[in-house]
Amino acid sequence: MITSESPIDERYRLRLFDYYLKDSRSALSANGSPKWQFICPFCGSITSKEYKKKHRKAALLWNSTQNSWLFSCARKKSAECDSVMNFSNLISALNPALG
Repeated sequence: MITSESPIDERYRLRLFDYYLKDSRSALSANGSPKWQFICPFCGSITSKEYKKKHRKAALLWNSTQNSWLFSCARKKSAECDSVMNFSNLISALNPALG
């Protein structure tokens, strides 16, 4: 856990892993910050090749300046994952009722 992650952010992050983000795993960024990699919930299913659907191209990256997570997708195949979004926008995009 990140020491400066709020309890609410942690709770929502864990819920996202349970309900929306498939095949997640923790890792470290190049700068040593924690990150979570997973199949993109927006463009993971629209990839043309079946084996590429299982690639973890999306990530939650810890931003120590903002003390929050940022969502980023390397594939960028849908409007939702075309740019980096903050944690609250990710929650709203996945489930508008929570936003």
